[in-house]
Amino acid sequence: KAAPTAFDGPGPRIAVYHGADAFLQNEYARALRESLQEELGEDAVETFRYDGADTPIADVLDECRSFDLMQRHKIVVVDNADTLIAGDNRPIMERYAAAPAANVTLVLRASRWNRGNLDKLILKVGVIEKCEPLSTAKAAGWAVKRAEKRHDAVLTREAATALVDRVGADIGRIDAELGKLAAAAPAGEPITPEIVREFVGLSREDEVWIIQRALTTGDPEVSLRVVNEAMRISRHASQLVWWAEADLARKLHTLARLLEEGVPEHTAPRQAKFWKQDEFKALNAYARHAGSRRLADLLARAVELDRRAKTGYSDADRACELLALAFADPNA
Repeated sequence: KAAPTAFDGPGPRIAVYHGADAFLQNEYARALRESLQEELGEDAVETFRYDGADTPIADVLDECRSFDLMQRHKIVVVDNADTLIAGDNRPIMERYAAAPAANVTLVLRASRWNRGNLDKLILKVGVIEKCEPLSTAKAAGWAVKRAEKRHDAVLTREAATALVDRVGADIGRIDAELGKLAAAAPAGEPITPEIVREFVGLSREDEVWIIQRALTTGDPEVSLRVVNEAMRISRHASQLVWWAEADLARKLHTLARLLEEGVPEHTAPRQAKFWKQDEFKALNAYARHAGSRRLADLLARAVELDRRAKTGYSDADRACELLALAFADPNA
């Protein structure tokens, strides 16, 4: 008898969801279950769960092969599946994949997955999906679609970008914030960047990076808006904002000096202690434009403004605003 294919019976016989994004793994598994329930009926699908780290492979495969008296379709979910099929267990799983049980979908979930002959066998009867964190651009696109599909809300592209700026590309966290934003938006109106900034707070680490990225745009309006939002909306102390500005001036000065010494653009930002690789191009351009001497002056100005604010010669919030404007045109 020929081995079954992915199209024999409802759903795939085996589904592998692997990678660092646990939320995406859950989303794939949820979509699979909903698809089977839609095809077979909500009560015609039953789920069984195992932890591959402490469950013998024989127990998992016995569950797959055992007959359900109610003739329901089984979904057998195994977390930490990479541990389950390690070593001598891998040939056992390969033999099962060559002739999987009917009316059963075996779902293998793992943060790590070693490719091999097992993959070829699985792809004949099922699917393998890699679940890695999205880039910021893809996360924003995902948020727009998710808002419409799951939260019955319209999220503008600008608002999606603002949301990712605040919480990062973690789609689990994005989804949690979307529920709050959908409830906050006026009936019949889209979720705007203003609503995002009002209802989605930032951690200190997030706030520092948002400030620093705005300061390197060269746009005084953007720089001032972000600095003021940090102090007045997120309620962060002016000292945190000043630290973000001074820290950026120090790193940019180091970066400019490295570039002037001939260090390659793909390695210089890391040596200057910048970590977000998708921002390297913009940082390199800013550092080259400003130059190490001007950035040294900017750092000195940051120290002087801090001294004046602490000794009462200048308002701390005003000092942060002045420094933000200096970043907008370091050559002034």
